[in-house]
Amino acid sequence: MNQKGLDTIKGHCKIAASPFLMKEYLIDAFLKVKKNNPKLTAEFISIDTGVAVSQVISGAIDFALVFRSIEHQDIDEEIVFEGNFYVAVKKGHPVLKQSLKKKIEALNELPATTFRTSVGVNFCERHPVFYDLGIKPNHQYFYDNNDTALKLIESTNGWALLPENVIEKYKSKISKVSLSKDWKVPVKISLIKNKYNKAPRLYQEILKKLKI
Repeated sequence: MNQKGLDTIKGHCKIAASPFLMKEYLIDAFLKVKKNNPKLTAEFISIDTGVAVSQVISGAIDFALVFRSIEHQDIDEEIVFEGNFYVAVKKGHPVLKQSLKKKIEALNELPATTFRTSVGVNFCERHPVFYDLGIKPNHQYFYDNNDTALKLIESTNGWALLPENVIEKYKSKISKVSLSKDWKVPVKISLIKNKYNKAPRLYQEILKKLKI
């Protein structure tokens, strides 16, 4: 940090995130901190959220950026983003211009690309909002990271339920399907660490630099 009265952060850290969060946010935040802390080194670990949580608890990883709010007695959490999941399709998809009734009918027929749930991750495959709108997803593809989902959306006529920050990042390729003004499918992104970690300065500096 090189602020008056403070030593720079030194040493080696292990930090984790899903592939998307790592690529889009966590590495950038770390490198901003690194500029003023040249002796700081890091190992970047792209893994499933459930695994990241368990390794933060065990102490194998110093901290992690994860999709969802974590509640565990051994974890400190800072929510860095709150938004919604939305149905997304490729840019220019015919369903975007259809009436609500036709949209629902189309989504029931088109292939659904679904996140493969894991320990510590909310289950979206049968979200109540689908029942409320009469959507019965035609599950054909399953994915474990957003890059895979994006490729499937771009390459097929299908759809996926994606966090709004993912849709915004790739708005040149995919579009949000408007279904209801009362739509609410919450998503949170959190920076987590073991609450017994004795060196929280890097965690706090990363937290300041995260822009989602």
